[in-house]
Amino acid sequence: MGVMPPTPESMKRTLDRLVGCGFDLHAYFSVLEYNRVVDPRFALPVGEAPNPIGVLIGNTRAIWPHFIAYLRANPDVIEHDNPLEQYTEKSVYEVLESAPVSVAVRFSHQMAPAPVAMQELAQLAGLGSLSASHLNVHPVYGPWISMRAVVVFDAFSGAVFKEPAAACTPACEDRCRELFESTMGAMKSRTHLEIRAHWRDWVAVRDSCSTGRTYRYGEDQLAYHYTHDKAILRRAIAKG
Repeated sequence: MGVMPPTPESMKRTLDRLVGCGFDLHAYFSVLEYNRVVDPRFALPVGEAPNPIGVLIGNTRAIWPHFIAYLRANPDVIEHDNPLEQYTEKSVYEVLESAPVSVAVRFSHQMAPAPVAMQELAQLAGLGSLSASHLNVHPVYGPWISMRAVVVFDAFSGAVFKEPAAACTPACEDRCRELFESTMGAMKSRTHLEIRAHWRDWVAVRDSCSTGRTYRYGEDQLAYHYTHDKAILRRAIAKG
C-alpha cells in the first residue's frame, strides 16, 4: 500500500510547531521539479512517492527571541561551534518526530551529504525573488529573511512552482547592485573572516532595499547574523 499524502491539517500542525520555534516562513514545492532545474550536485533525495513534496523552511526576525530564550534555558549551547545552527537542527528534528510520513532533511549550513541550492529554491518556490544584491527579497519582509532547512516528505506533491513577482523597483535594484559590487570589490576573498570584516557594508546592501524595512532584524540579531560573535549572545542572554 502506498504512502498516504499528509493532510492539510497534519502539515499545518507540523509547521505550526516550527512557527512556535521561530521558523515562521514555509514554502511547498515539488522535489522533482526542483531536481529538474538545478545542477545535479544540488539534487534532493526522493523516496517511493512519484512526486514527493518538499517544504522550504526559513525565518524572519521572529526567530531571535525564541533562540535567545533557548540559550537562556540551555547556557551550555553557547559553547557550540554555531549555537544557531544547533538550535535549528534540534528544533526541526524534534518537530519532525511527529511528522505524518517519512522524511529527509537538509540544512542550509551543511554541505554533506549534498548542499541545497537554497536561493534558487527560494525563488522557484515563491518565497523571495533573487535581486541584484544576490539576496532573496520577500514581497512583505524584503531581504530580512533567512533560509534554514528543506524537508522532503515521502508523499505525493501537487505543488507547482510559482515564481514571486519582483519585489524591488528598478531604482532599488540599481542601488543594491552598486552597493553589492562595491562591497565585493573591497573584499580580498569570500571567506567568513572577510565577510565579518566588512559586515557593516553588507548590512548597507540589505538596507538599500526599500521593501520590508519595518521587518529589519534587530541590532543584536543583525550583528550576530554576519559576525557569529558569541559576545552578542551573552549580552542578549544577560538582558533578561
